[in-house]
Amino acid sequence: MMDSLTLYLKKIKPVLSQDELDTLIEKSMENDREAINKIVEHNLGLVVSIAKKCNNSGIPILDLIQEGNLGLYDAIVRFDKKRNIKFSTYAAFWIKKYIYDAIYDQSRNVKISRRKELQVRKVKRAEYELMQKLQRKPRLEEISEYTDLSIYVIKELKTYMIDTISLDEVVKNVKNSFDDEKSKEELKLINCFPCDFSSSFEKIEEKERNKLIYEVLNCSSLNKREKEIIALRYGFIDDKVLTLQEIADYYHLSRERVRQLEEGALKKIRRNDMVDDLAIYTDDCDRAVNKLKEYRKRYNTKGRCFLSTK
Repeated sequence: MMDSLTLYLKKIKPVLSQDELDTLIEKSMENDREAINKIVEHNLGLVVSIAKKCNNSGIPILDLIQEGNLGLYDAIVRFDKKRNIKFSTYAAFWIKKYIYDAIYDQSRNVKISRRKELQVRKVKRAEYELMQKLQRKPRLEEISEYTDLSIYVIKELKTYMIDTISLDEVVKNVKNSFDDEKSKEELKLINCFPCDFSSSFEKIEEKERNKLIYEVLNCSSLNKREKEIIALRYGFIDDKVLTLQEIADYYHLSRERVRQLEEGALKKIRRNDMVDDLAIYTDDCDRAVNKLKEYRKRYNTKGRCFLSTK
């Protein structure tokens, strides 16, 4: 059974003669869609030959060919016979541009700058050429001399050359002792780690949230008692939420007085712009931020200063 690439190659039409190409180009300059499509169909071989040179870029060859086809179409639309340049040369430039842009945008899970990407390719090419010449793996000093890049830069670029792998990737086939000996169980990479990733991420998020909460409390002009009341009321201490009565008993105050202190402290907190960053932890971030803005707007219209007083 033939794969998709083989089927695609079988459908490629032969290259046009120069006279046929010139005729079709003249029609394409008049926005003749049929002529444009015919030029594309007869130049797909050029796209495939360029795409094959980039086959080890981490992107499937058919995707590279598709990007190259877009470049070919763009070249046909842009081509002008008055420039006195061969169409194949002009088309190759645009095909390469589209393919290289696709490699830059899609080949990495973590994006790096275009300049770094070009340096990575330069180092890879230098390593290959030096390996062919020296018949061994080249040292950093040799690569540095060959590329005119410092050893420090090459070490940094090598970190970008490490391939990323999926946690769902199968690393080993394990025999299932409970079933038939021929049956095998796939062991995925994620199963090799004893920790629970979801709980780890939740702990990190909780740590960042608590850090932000304490920064807001410390920057909202709250006095010591107000901070303690908010912390006790909302479970920031030992994750235990206390009622107004429990807090009142602790401070030997009335329940109403504690409620008033809590309300005053919350007003100070709402006037602090830093509290907007906590909105991302709510179910509706935009709604929370808008409500805070409305509160500050109402507060400002009363002629009060936004700076909280101690």
